[in-house]
Amino acid sequence: MTSGDLTLPNKDRRSKTLAVVILAILAFVEALLVTQPPGPGLDPDSASYMGAAESFAHGQGLRIPTADWFAPEPAAALAHFPPGLPIALSIGVAAGISAPQTARVVNAIAFAITVAILAYLVGCSTGTLGGMAIGIALLVARPIVLVHLSVLSEPLFLALLAATLLAMVKRAHPLVAGSYAALAALVRYAGVSVSGAVVLWELIQPREWKERLERAVLAGIPTLVLFGTWLLRTHHDRGATIRDVGIYGGFGATLAQGARTIAAWLIPTSDTPGTWWMVGGAVAALAVVALIVGGVRMARRHVEPRAASAPRILAAATMLLVCYVALIVVSRLFADPGIPFDERILAPLVLLVSAMTAVAIGASWRSLGLLLRAALLVCFAGWIVGSVLADWDDVSWATSNGSDFAGEDWRTSPTIAWVRTNAASTPLYSNWPAALYFHVHRAAWLLPDESDAKTVRAFADTLARRGGVVVAFDAPSPDVAPLDSIVRRAGLRVVARLSDGTIYAPPPLTTR
Repeated sequence: MTSGDLTLPNKDRRSKTLAVVILAILAFVEALLVTQPPGPGLDPDSASYMGAAESFAHGQGLRIPTADWFAPEPAAALAHFPPGLPIALSIGVAAGISAPQTARVVNAIAFAITVAILAYLVGCSTGTLGGMAIGIALLVARPIVLVHLSVLSEPLFLALLAATLLAMVKRAHPLVAGSYAALAALVRYAGVSVSGAVVLWELIQPREWKERLERAVLAGIPTLVLFGTWLLRTHHDRGATIRDVGIYGGFGATLAQGARTIAAWLIPTSDTPGTWWMVGGAVAALAVVALIVGGVRMARRHVEPRAASAPRILAAATMLLVCYVALIVVSRLFADPGIPFDERILAPLVLLVSAMTAVAIGASWRSLGLLLRAALLVCFAGWIVGSVLADWDDVSWATSNGSDFAGEDWRTSPTIAWVRTNAASTPLYSNWPAALYFHVHRAAWLLPDESDAKTVRAFADTLARRGGVVVAFDAPSPDVAPLDSIVRRAGLRVVARLSDGTIYAPPPLTTR
């Protein structure tokens, strides 16, 4: 078996195939179970994904159910997020399935694909047990489980990331790997890093330079065409912007958040890691790095014939990891100060590092002492138990109370009930338009994000001219100016005061 060859011996093929199929089925079922009613979880971003899917399915283009207060209508062109997930969801919506239920199926299929590909890749270089180990690890890893609880783009992105890794390792035609990467970029903007990794991968392969360049160009063409078309569409759509370029500080806090996220993954917990937990997480991270480095050295020696593909898997995963981390760091510093290094952002890192660790351990397993093997097995078993317990906290809450806007407090909101009963056709403005879309299925304008006199006066005039009301939830929103400032300066009058919010109307004409 040559380096990079993933052809399985006949005697192992059946066992590995069976293991991959079983793990894929488990991933599919798990994704459906953790999003059962009152799930799936509804993140604020979910409103854009589902709203754009519905508008696209109905032939109205990709439009989200909210807009800035001064926009002519309470819907805007999709721009802050790419179109991949909305288009995928629109298939189910067009078939008559609700957007949330379609999202559950998409998440389940994507999770099955992700687990199957990683189990196959790792199994080819480490054996059936290694493939099963990485599959089980992905089924319980807290960041991976969390992103499958809600209507988010991460599950589909992870599946495309895994598909790209497989294409890179198998030496697929550059248009194949490039197409997977282009689709990843259309699901998440961070997917541009996947395209960059594929292009660089073709450039470093042991071929003649002319062939390298030709393959690199071919690998980049799908992203140039698909993603470039999306950027041109967004640029020419009036008022649609993706990110504002600048230099943003506060990066230390973002790094600290990333460290806490990694610590909570390596030493599983559903709580915010404390000081000692962070120390333990740092030790665990160093141990993982040591295992990977040691595995790389052993893989290069080809100690075992079945580990011949390990160097190529490790190299491809490293390329994807470095490009992804570089992109999210640059994006946080220069494109969006609101990018958090949480489970959603770091899920691809968790996926790739998990695969690299499994391959590295498999490549060096026979060279490890008996005591070290036993220690690794004990640590892995303990990590599995800890991850299951941490997952249980999050999953049990999501399947009983509901996650984010699917929570019971939002489903039973008196403010939302008031809107449903008293404002069926009234234009709506809110600090949380997503809540109105999820539970009233209404589009709404977003309140101003500035409270200077000129802006507030223009807002009050617009509100009165349209005959709208302000649905102000007590839950603070980071996207709007302080409510008390807007209410006071605009002279809004109270229509109804409820336990979780207040309904305001514009001031009388004479006051304005």
